[in-house]
Amino acid sequence: MKLLFDNPELIRNARIQLRPGRMIAAAVICAVVSITVWISIVRTGSEIVIDGMTQAGAVFALILTLQIAILLIAGGIFCLQSVHREKEMNTFDYQRVTRLTSLELAIGKLFGAPILAYVLVLCLMPVALTGAVVAKLAAQDVIMAYVLVLLGCVAFHALMLLVSVLLGRSGIAVSMLLFLMLVAASSTDFAELQSPWAIHRLNPFYVLDLFSHHLFVWGPQASISFQDSFWGVSVPHTAVLVVLYATFTAWFLAAVARNMKRDPSAYEILPAPGMFLFVMYVNFLMLSFLSWKTAPEGEETVPALLVLSLWSLWLLAFVLLRNRGKVRGRSRKLLGQAASWWAALWPAPYLALGAAIVGGTTVVLTAYHREPGSYWSWHMAAYYVAFLIVWLSRDALYLQWMALRRAKHPLGSAVVYLAIFYVCTSVVFVAFDIYENARGAAFTAAFIPSAFFVLNDRLWGPAMRVWMMPLFLQAAAAFAFAWLHKQRLAEFITEPEGRVSSADIAQSA
Repeated sequence: MKLLFDNPELIRNARIQLRPGRMIAAAVICAVVSITVWISIVRTGSEIVIDGMTQAGAVFALILTLQIAILLIAGGIFCLQSVHREKEMNTFDYQRVTRLTSLELAIGKLFGAPILAYVLVLCLMPVALTGAVVAKLAAQDVIMAYVLVLLGCVAFHALMLLVSVLLGRSGIAVSMLLFLMLVAASSTDFAELQSPWAIHRLNPFYVLDLFSHHLFVWGPQASISFQDSFWGVSVPHTAVLVVLYATFTAWFLAAVARNMKRDPSAYEILPAPGMFLFVMYVNFLMLSFLSWKTAPEGEETVPALLVLSLWSLWLLAFVLLRNRGKVRGRSRKLLGQAASWWAALWPAPYLALGAAIVGGTTVVLTAYHREPGSYWSWHMAAYYVAFLIVWLSRDALYLQWMALRRAKHPLGSAVVYLAIFYVCTSVVFVAFDIYENARGAAFTAAFIPSAFFVLNDRLWGPAMRVWMMPLFLQAAAAFAFAWLHKQRLAEFITEPEGRVSSADIAQSA
């Protein structure tokens, strides 16, 4: 299989980007930068060093920083633009009908789109290796550093390639901004901050910390400051990064290969079971590296941890939503079964199962790690999980029902309406000071997820039965949206064959 070295897509990108003039310009620029850095730090006896490293070691660290920035950021932007640019030039359809498999095409773009960044990194290698040799850095440490940088950058590139595949003809600027924000967020050293997680920074810039402290080692002899807490057991962060990079690259590459040769109207990141497993894996990692020393204490632990898991559960909800094209295809294939009650509950079953697993695990772990003598109520903890299930189900069913409207951007409009509803109701409840008493706080939970933020033992104890009311109302609202969804599904079954509205065409585009 033509996966890498004999991959036509990789060769095509190499011929486009690595033209002689561009290669000569890149080599000259890298040579000038290398000579300038070496002279300014080593030959002039500059004091620009890193945490006591020698001047040659400072050269290596500075060049390594530049290499990581080029490969991670520039390479990620190249991957983000790769498929999107092909769609703008109307050449992507020609690639979809080639004899290359989806995996071959995906790997060709994964390593072909950022190939210029790889060349720039190679051009900077002579001065970097010279600095490492003069600084007498261990060869295995240098090799492992570059292996870690390569694995990390490939993982980020795979994510950006997936975004490029799923992206329409617009939104590239917003995607670039979000990518830069992701790089900045993953540069945070959570273990050094008072954060809920005991894990160091997750992008390839982490290797600079190891070299600056002369502690780049693989195994149990690593400094405790570069260890992560995995279920309370100290593990080397280097090993953690290798596992994370490998697993996330596999997930992202599988999603890219799944959609690379599909029609844009049939895009699906992963099948529903696969996406569910991915979200559960992310939540497993979040709970695995949780630092109970810095986690919220007492009664606030369960709701705080559930709120931290909300982003992944909402990601699952949005990925599982079906558009009009998918529903029309199911109606033609399944006929009456496409409008059954089970179909009308979509995607609530996956959300409910995911929330139950995440919530149940959170409750058990909180009960195990809580301080002796601290307030604890199994009933209130179970209520948080039940509330999360019905609330997510209600909003997901609302979004699924609204997403099937005949409009240009039905899902976007539904999200805006939901956001306006939450903001306006919250302002009204705050203005009338309804959160202060148990009955008032329970009343607000029937409309917005205020239970996660205001419910405590003072409000729970005297009005335990009252708090069952919002749970029932949320479930009733979820059932109402499921019924409305069922009615809309029935419209697709009775729809004349071949009828496609202008809104459907605009939505698929």
